[in-house]
Formats: sequence, structure tokens, C-alpha cells
Amino acid sequence: MTSSPRSISINLQHFVLQNYGDEIKKSDGTRMIMLPKEEIQEIANKTFYAEGQFHAIDFLTFEITEEK
Repeated sequence: MTSSPRSISINLQHFVLQNYGDEIKKSDGTRMIMLPKEEIQEIANKTFYAEGQFHAIDFLTFEITEEK
């Protein structure tokens, strides 16, 4: 649970998310889920780069590495 509810507006519709895991199901089939920052960082670390692409930013530690 978060310390306070979070609100979001999508196409002028307002939603309130109270707990981690709460979700908004959009009419086009996509979902938006409220996650803790650490989970978002893990997902970004695993999915941001294309296969074989150099990982310049570590989203968990925020370290930037130059490709050699």
C-alpha cells in the first residue's frame, strides 16, 4: 500500500489507484498497473534495450557505462 492514493487522468477520465497492483483496463485492451519504483526499474532493465544492444544505463543503479 502507498502512503497516499495516486490519481491519473487518461483522455479526460480520472482514476484513483490506492494500492500497488491496482490497475486500469483501457477499452483497447491495454492495462496500466501501479507498481513500486523497484519493480519498474527491474522491468526497464530487462526490456529497454533490443537484443544484442549495448546496455549503457543500468536502471537499478543509475550507472552509465560507455561502450568500448
